[in-house]
Amino acid sequence: MQTARKRLASVEAERIQNQRESDEQRRRYGQLTAQVEEAQELLRGLEQQYAILEQRRSELAIRSPMRGKVLTWNLKQLLEARPVLRGQVMMSVADLDGPWRLELRIPDRRIAHVLAAQKETVDNLPVSFVLATDPARKLEGEIDQVGMRTEVAETEDAFVLTMVRIDRDQVPQLILGAAVMAKIHCGKRSIGYVWLHEFVDTIRSWCLF
Repeated sequence: MQTARKRLASVEAERIQNQRESDEQRRRYGQLTAQVEEAQELLRGLEQQYAILEQRRSELAIRSPMRGKVLTWNLKQLLEARPVLRGQVMMSVADLDGPWRLELRIPDRRIAHVLAAQKETVDNLPVSFVLATDPARKLEGEIDQVGMRTEVAETEDAFVLTMVRIDRDQVPQLILGAAVMAKIHCGKRSIGYVWLHEFVDTIRSWCLF
């Protein structure tokens, strides 16, 4: 575009300086007029291409759907000059000032007991848990939401994702992704049921199928 503008300015300056007194000068003036129109048309085409490229470049900008803090470590070295694919996760962003939740991956073979216990009470089931970063301290929460479908991870068996509401003030160090050991309190049962319910469920599945 800069080259085209310089060419247009040069031709226009020459055309203005042309006297048009002789036939040769008038012929030259006609040539310069045609060159001006050609340069203007070229410039308009380049400006349209530039607008399209600017739009495409703006579409490459990645914006977080929420305000928060980037948690991905060493981001510049991780992403600089790296080819990426559509849909690929680039970084993690979290709202550290908002509410925190605990994610539990309950094996699908146990989720029926949790759902049955939920039906027996109007309150959310309480949850006790300890953080891997602070195993000596027992913390409390309550189930907020149970997933509606079973999910599968490469390194785990099928599970149902369950969200637990926690009081962020009781957690000494809020660390995203910290591992936990959790226990969901589903009410009182006989000691035989507590010890043998998984075995009984296995026998039932064998007998039925």
